[in-house]
Amino acid sequence: MVKSFWSEGSRHQAGHGHTCHASARGAKTEKSTTATAFADQDAIAAYAQEAVSAMQQAGVIEGSDPGLFKPTAGATRAEAAKIVYGLMNLL
Repeated sequence: MVKSFWSEGSRHQAGHGHTCHASARGAKTEKSTTATAFADQDAIAAYAQEAVSAMQQAGVIEGSDPGLFKPTAGATRAEAAKIVYGLMNLL
């Protein structure tokens, strides 16, 4: 599992942090898809819900089967690479 620079390294923290960083760099998180609520949407921290939704709508994140985001789980290298790649394409 890849840990972010946050001590817990959870997905909702990463989603929020990466979205804030991308916005600060001038990225346009245009909505390419309609937001779909994850089955575990209620487990996403309140401060991260808007960022997670924006990243989902921009096509940066998709969640995992069966429609879960798993907000407190760590990210695999593949998941982290996909997020970084998706954000770099927004810049």
